[in-house]
Amino acid sequence: MKKLFIILFISSFLFFIFSCQKNNLKTYDSSLIGTLRIEKIKESKTYKNMQKQIEEIKRDMEKKLGEISKTNTNPNLEYFLSTNFNEKKEKLYKEFENKLIRAIYYTANRERVGLVLSYEIMPYGGLDITEKVIENLDNNNFDEYPLFNNPEIVSYVENTNNLNKQTLEKILKEIYHEKKVYVVIPKNYIFLGGFDLNEKLSEIKHTKNPSKNDTK
Repeated sequence: MKKLFIILFISSFLFFIFSCQKNNLKTYDSSLIGTLRIEKIKESKTYKNMQKQIEEIKRDMEKKLGEISKTNTNPNLEYFLSTNFNEKKEKLYKEFENKLIRAIYYTANRERVGLVLSYEIMPYGGLDITEKVIENLDNNNFDEYPLFNNPEIVSYVENTNNLNKQTLEKILKEIYHEKKVYVVIPKNYIFLGGFDLNEKLSEIKHTKNPSKNDTK
């Protein structure tokens, strides 16, 4: 319930920001917010092909495990096959994620979008680029880098657990005039743009807890 309230609050706030900007947008303005429905991406041919490869590797592993259980010649082979399967699975996921982010860059560059957020955190407002991302992903239309990378409005952190509210407020006040950052969200909700607060948080943490070498 708390998570839902936070998402609705941030969504409302971002929609307000977007509405204020929309009337002043130029055709090349990178302040336009894009949204991506990540669950929809699973309908892409690229994602389905990846899942198919994983299933084939899994079947092959299970077949070999079945043979091992009959012969029981090498007790370590079961562990090896399981580890090998997980490594191959992780590699395929990383390759897919790499393609996805480059498809997002390609789409955002052509839509002139400099900030792409998860649809989950912004279910209304913004420009939904999901279908175009899927199309570009399946057609291998990729860009290595974003042309528009908007570091304003939204900031993100790697881990929101045990974050100190006062610390976040202090950081936002320090960077506001330069970055115009209004909200802080978990990194997994943002695909392009935003301001990385992790370095700032590390600096504050280091100041509060200096290493032994620093205190000498």
